[in-house]
Amino acid sequence: MARKWNSWRQRKRKVVAAFTPNDKFFYRAKEAGYRARSAFKLLEIQEKFRVFTKNQKVLDLWACPWSWLQVAKDNCPWWTFVWLDLQEIEPLEWISTYVCDVFSDKVWKILKENEWFMNFDVIMSDMAPKTMWIPDVDQYASVELNLEALEVMKKYLKPWWHGIFKVFRWEDFNDFWLEAKKIFPKMKTFKPKAVRPRSVEIYCIWKRI
Repeated sequence: MARKWNSWRQRKRKVVAAFTPNDKFFYRAKEAGYRARSAFKLLEIQEKFRVFTKNQKVLDLWACPWSWLQVAKDNCPWWTFVWLDLQEIEPLEWISTYVCDVFSDKVWKILKENEWFMNFDVIMSDMAPKTMWIPDVDQYASVELNLEALEVMKKYLKPWWHGIFKVFRWEDFNDFWLEAKKIFPKMKTFKPKAVRPRSVEIYCIWKRI
């Protein structure tokens, strides 16, 4: 019995150790001056898909803590950035910031009132719902968020340019996948190394062609 108990404790210890809040990407982000470890997810996406070039207009949906904007800024020599989120950030001279909810009409009002937004070369989102730690509930909420964001992309993403969205991959993922594939038939999925191994998050990358 003691042997079985010790074996169970060892397995449990391994599961707990699998989640490391401050892993190597956390420390690398601090060393590089990025606001969050998520910067390395976008760096991997950029290395594989080359979504950023010079002289681009970039829309970051729900950008806090804006580590993705730091990466985009480094990879776009000439750029225009627009930021939308539920949270405010300190004003930055190289970015236009707006506070709004993805489900609010304010999103469309902001974009409509600023005609120079039309259209974007890259629309990206690392957004996620406030998790309940119930997989199917969290995943459904993630899909709902991204279906709303997809509507923005339908209207404001230039042909031949890139969209990037994070989605929790679970049963409801197919709802988002099928809807997005109607518009972006060459959509691909990618899981960067910077995503925690136990995480169900996955990134959808496509060109509007």
